[in-house]
Amino acid sequence: MDSSEKTAAEPGVEEARAAAAGSPEPTESAEAAATEPAAAPEPAGSPEPDDEGADFAIPANLADLPPEQLRQWRDEFVQTYGEGKYSPEELQAELFHILDRLAQVKDELAAAKLAEAKDLALRAHAEAQNTRRRAEQDAEKARKFALERFAGELLPVVDNLERACDAAADATEAEGAGAAGQPIAEGVALTLKSLLDAMARFNIECVNPAGAPFDPALHEAMTQIPNPDAPPNTVIEVMQKGYTLSGRLLRPARVVVSKAAPAAAAPAAAENDSSGGA
Repeated sequence: MDSSEKTAAEPGVEEARAAAAGSPEPTESAEAAATEPAAAPEPAGSPEPDDEGADFAIPANLADLPPEQLRQWRDEFVQTYGEGKYSPEELQAELFHILDRLAQVKDELAAAKLAEAKDLALRAHAEAQNTRRRAEQDAEKARKFALERFAGELLPVVDNLERACDAAADATEAEGAGAAGQPIAEGVALTLKSLLDAMARFNIECVNPAGAPFDPALHEAMTQIPNPDAPPNTVIEVMQKGYTLSGRLLRPARVVVSKAAPAAAAPAAAENDSSGGA
């Protein structure tokens, strides 16, 4: 190609270079916009989010809960169980119903716990009263029967003094009114009386059931003797006196009890005797 053709072609090359230089190169944001899909249009019936406090009536029993917490629960409930079957208002009403039921259950549990606590308190109070009453009874018994062992040790002394009095009385009867041992017998009798009076002041009572019906709670039967002059089960002799302390038996009275006399011989035996004599 000669010089004239190169000169004619240069203007076209220059124009192409100028056009390439003037067009802007594609940027990263433009490429990203070209690759992203177009956003789907929002359905016409979808509700817009509530404004702060707009159309959000909180039930009275849930007023102590934060409104933000209630909105969060409502939104989660709508997203989880909505699926387009129920309106947001219906789902919100259902959520509030569930929360109301939870509040009722909480109140019922609190009432049950309170009733249980009251029952436990009443039981504890009753147990404390019973314990106090038992302690008082034990203290009263300890006070009343503190002398039980000591009184039991005095009974042989009383028995010996009574035997001494009986022996002195027998000796006085044998020797007569002016017997030398009569002052001693009187002194022993006075000592016995003083001792019995002192025991009576401490509720130690003598059990001397001569002629009384036999009582197994107070008497100890040593033997039974037929006695036609006394009803059956009657004390006809006291071998050893008994004693009680404030109504509690210290020692039973040892007694002899009567029983029914044996029946008379049969009439047939009498007839046999009469016929044999004939």
